[in-house]
Amino acid sequence: MTAVNNSLFEEGLGSVYDMTDEGYSDADSDSVGAAVSSSGRKTEVSLGQGGWNSQKYEMSSVVEMRDTGGESEEAVIKLEIKDQDDTFLFKLFTQKKVGRVSYKKGRSKNFEHLATFDCSGVKDLRDR
Repeated sequence: MTAVNNSLFEEGLGSVYDMTDEGYSDADSDSVGAAVSSSGRKTEVSLGQGGWNSQKYEMSSVVEMRDTGGESEEAVIKLEIKDQDDTFLFKLFTQKKVGRVSYKKGRSKNFEHLATFDCSGVKDLRDR
């Protein structure tokens, strides 16, 4: 994961590319991950050291299919989480194997880019 704007989470959201001069990670090991899991009616999402679940937070998701101009379409999976007045938007791009997290404070109309993460090790969620 690459944390673009970690001021919201401070040390709770780190980047795998944050390294010391000696090449060691300079981020907390539990701050560089992102995950979405679903079982039955419960969905859980983690971003760095933060986490949400569908039993406590309002969540909505949608899958959009986009024409890539090639032989196949790309699924864009969007998951929106309401955390009190704030909103987090997770987007997973299945062909590009990359994800993006944006954040919107209160009633603001604009989302701010929070993090980008590599999904190359994740199997296509539509195969579930």
